Amino acid sequence: MNTAFVTGCTGLLGSNLTRLLLANGYAVRGLARDPDKAERMFVDLAPEARERFTVVEGDLLHLSTWADALHGVDTLFHTAAYFRESFTLGEHRDTLWAVNVDGTRTLLEAADAAGVARAVHTSSGGVLPHAGPGRTLDETDEIPPDYDWTGNDYFESKHACDRAIQAFLTTHRLPVAFVLPGWMFGPGDDGPTSAGQLVLDLLDQKLPAVPDVSACVADARDVALAHLRTAEVLADDPDRWRGERFIAAGPYTSFRALVDTVEEVTGVPAPRWTVPIGLMKVVALGQEWWGRLTGTDPLVTRRGVQTLAVNSPLDSSKAEQVLGVRFRPLAQTLRDTIRYYHQRAPLPREPASVAV
Repeated sequence: MNTAFVTGCTGLLGSNLTRLLLANGYAVRGLARDPDKAERMFVDLAPEARERFTVVEGDLLHLSTWADALHGVDTLFHTAAYFRESFTLGEHRDTLWAVNVDGTRTLLEAADAAGVARAVHTSSGGVLPHAGPGRTLDETDEIPPDYDWTGNDYFESKHACDRAIQAFLTTHRLPVAFVLPGWMFGPGDDGPTSAGQLVLDLLDQKLPAVPDVSACVADARDVALAHLRTAEVLADDPDRWRGERFIAAGPYTSFRALVDTVEEVTGVPAPRWTVPIGLMKVVALGQEWWGRLTGTDPLVTRRGVQTLAVNSPLDSSKAEQVLGVRFRPLAQTLRDTIRYYHQRAPLPREPASVAV
């Protein structure tokens, strides 16, 4: 029986990957900062799958307390990152680097020392250049985005993490491959991430308008499959796929199409106004001012709007051809996400989340 270790097993991607691995006969060790949350998330596992699932308590900042759990692991799936809170107000750069860059480097060194056979790292479409909507990007695009312009410290930390892994590959035997997701939606988003929060805000009719922007949107379950298939090709031919990147970003989708699809599957009216990006920046400035005044998180931030403004279409054909990944229709993803929220309210937010 293959044994997998999943960091961030309670996150949107990590939880769906954990379920997929268990469904495919793996024994899974899932890293979680809160074991009680993990038990609640996976309470519905069948008894036979539950026997193959072990929760490991810990986080990337205190690896020495749980590093022994890496022994006997065939595949490490690294989905954890300091993510959600980095899009709120405040200064997060030090924590982003401590978790996403230094924590990942230390994790891979520990995995290599423990004899782990292979690792699949969750990167991000945000490490690719800011080319705008006129050009489609693929895995060969190496020029880093202008993070100073967007102010997106999270994506910059992910880019720095990828470079740290490439350096690691020159000095260690452990083969690592990368999966680059787009904006992920899907069931299991208990955080919630920005995607899940957008769905909840649309259901509550909190958004007066939507920005005239687009992004690549993927179901987290399809991205989880890309991770599993990446591990499989890495096992078959580690020399061929070591250091390779697979974009699993999904179709390039406008915000208007996204919110209209939520209306289509729920009957809840979508915002009627579509506003240009310049006006959204003004709205974001007002939201940030109000957030600082009231101590609440804004619905939208300027750096979030700026990042959306430069989103480019991403080419997932390599993942489709090599890994056999297919992306399910947006309506199905949103319908399943909303059904999940109706069945189970999102869990309380955690401080300093380390789950994608």
